[in-house]
Amino acid sequence: MRGLGKAILLAFAVAVGAGACTSAAPMDVPELIVPVHVAEDSAVVVRGAVRNVDVHEATVKVHMSEVYTDERVDGYAVEWVACVEGMEVKAGDPLLRLNTDELDREIEALAARIRAHDANASDAAAIAAAEIKMAELQVKLAKEEGLAPDEIRRLELLLERHQLVAGQERAARARVRQKLDADLDDKRLTKAQAVLYAPVDGLVTGVCAISFDRVSSREVAVILADMTDVYIELLGGVRVSYMPGQSYEAVIDGEPYAVTIKPFDHEREMAYVLTGGSAPAQFTFDDTAVAAVEAGEFAQVYVTQSASEDTLVIPFNAIHTAEGERYVYRLAEDGSKVPVFIKTGIMNGSQAEVLSGLREGDVVYVKQ
Repeated sequence: MRGLGKAILLAFAVAVGAGACTSAAPMDVPELIVPVHVAEDSAVVVRGAVRNVDVHEATVKVHMSEVYTDERVDGYAVEWVACVEGMEVKAGDPLLRLNTDELDREIEALAARIRAHDANASDAAAIAAAEIKMAELQVKLAKEEGLAPDEIRRLELLLERHQLVAGQERAARARVRQKLDADLDDKRLTKAQAVLYAPVDGLVTGVCAISFDRVSSREVAVILADMTDVYIELLGGVRVSYMPGQSYEAVIDGEPYAVTIKPFDHEREMAYVLTGGSAPAQFTFDDTAVAAVEAGEFAQVYVTQSASEDTLVIPFNAIHTAEGERYVYRLAEDGSKVPVFIKTGIMNGSQAEVLSGLREGDVVYVKQ
């Protein structure tokens, strides 16, 4: 909100008092509602704006990023830690390293087995090729010399056997090589997880890993505060009812900021939009220039649940109820009070929107 909307919200904050955290907190009645030419216990029906605004205490927080060990390195010992609390790091900076001496030996052993396998496979392939070549030559000579058909058929079957065995051995060697490659890739992936890097630019706020200690799978090793990702959180675990059409604004150190409610996830967000619901009391900044906002700063969040900008408005205290119906006393020209049933729209504890029953300029009695 900017301009007049901002001024109304700031006046509202003064009216409810600093630190207010209530729903539909009372607002000062705008001056037009009680003009000087009417009695103090009456008000003129005017056309203006009425809003239902909640004010909540909040604080600015920074997103915490936890750096975990991978499940692959369960049981590995910490070789060195490259960060301490209060240290600023950049994304990609190494935070700690796990000892991989034994893993390195396993990787080298696998690489050696692959080299030996390839050498043996090459020799075996050469021998098989020579046997097939010899069998092919024997079949050819038998046919040229006109040997008996049974003998030629025997030699042909021998050739087919050599070809079949060569293919089976080649497939078996390929399976062994594939298994060795998979084992080596797995070891190398594990080695890649032995060094933990900072995922974001930030400030180290916690170091859980200790040199020479062994780590567990998915263990928090380092905690970083992402100083570029700040958000607002309502105090006291307050949750906000999200409905379509609501708007939000935060005031921090006297400066207004546009904010957006931060849902659990996309599916829950869609549910809020469609049906309304209780959302987590966190807000992200819409403004791009929030560099001056720091974690720990006090904030007030204004949640405008509903608003009508051009409608008939009367003081809330002018309304009476009877058997579920709302009515007011309209002051006649002779000073008498005439009961009039009305239909109301938005009400905020200080003002009420009148949908029918009154006209602009009518004077109504206001309870003191």
